Amino acid sequence: MKRNICEALILTILVAVSIPVVANVTAENLDFHTESVVLTLYQDGLVHVTQVVRVNETIPEINLPLLSASVSNVLVIDENKSVLDYEINGSNITIFTLGATKATLEYVTASLTSMEAGVWTLSLESPYNATVRLPEDAEVIFINEVPLSINTEGNRITLYLFPSLWEISYVLPIGPLVDFKVTNLQITPNEVKPGEEVTISVLVTNTGRETGSYDVVLKINGSIEDAKTVTLSGGESTEVKFRISGEKAGIYNVEVAD
Repeated sequence: MKRNICEALILTILVAVSIPVVANVTAENLDFHTESVVLTLYQDGLVHVTQVVRVNETIPEINLPLLSASVSNVLVIDENKSVLDYEINGSNITIFTLGATKATLEYVTASLTSMEAGVWTLSLESPYNATVRLPEDAEVIFINEVPLSINTEGNRITLYLFPSLWEISYVLPIGPLVDFKVTNLQITPNEVKPGEEVTISVLVTNTGRETGSYDVVLKINGSIEDAKTVTLSGGESTEVKFRISGEKAGIYNVEVAD
């Protein structure tokens, strides 16, 4: 009989303690919840963070921890792509949602990555489930915990992480300092009358690692017609256009190269 009374008391205490905890979690979820956090890493160590938050439209503001206290290019928009005001205090941000049902936060930081002896390391203390997209062609050589999953999207490795302290080391392929490629030759229109103008365009990409210059040369029937010089950072692309006109009818062979 005494044992039954004790068990009843223990059960009563557990129920009494559990009810307020459930109520608090439910109230927090009704205010806002993070839908996704995506970190896109680039070869120079910069990290672009995109965080999507669903918000109860009745609350005027939300407070979120940032992944770094050193951020730049901060932008917050609502579900209608209208810009929302915010305030940053250390490693926290207050977003004034004012009736919005969705807030998309974006920022850039260089403080989450470091490089030593050719090895890059992402050091991240995340309170969120997060998706990490490593730089193109990166190879993971160390990770301190087993992620939820690892996938390959194109030439990027994507890791899905749970809230924790993460350390992910990776190496990048060693490419040429400067290397230019010319692609996507387009001629508009491809048939004209004598004296009418033709636009010739190409896409020039520096596939190297350093900034360099390149002479884009336009040749018509083997003869140089025009030339332009472009300067691009590693990985950068630009469209180069030439405008020409011919006085004589005929078929013209067009080349764009160095």
